[in-house]
Amino acid sequence: MAKRPEQGGQHAIDLALTHWGDSGQLKPLSVLGTLWLQQRFDPITWDLVCTGDVRLRSEVCQQLSTEAAAAGLSVQQVSTPSGP
Repeated sequence: MAKRPEQGGQHAIDLALTHWGDSGQLKPLSVLGTLWLQQRFDPITWDLVCTGDVRLRSEVCQQLSTEAAAAGLSVQQVSTPSGP
């Protein structure tokens, strides 16, 4: 497998998973993250996911982030004390 490109000496983050209690948001942060995540949603839903207008159940977010990591993507997980 090819080595992932680095940005400023650090590995690029492909997806950000933000936890909001019992829900979460997945946000693509790279082209690879965008393409990987886009394959998992229908076009209408994808627009909402990409703009951050959709929250997913925590279990769904965790499953998607586990699958992304297994596929070689870099996933950053952020916990927040409360919703936006």
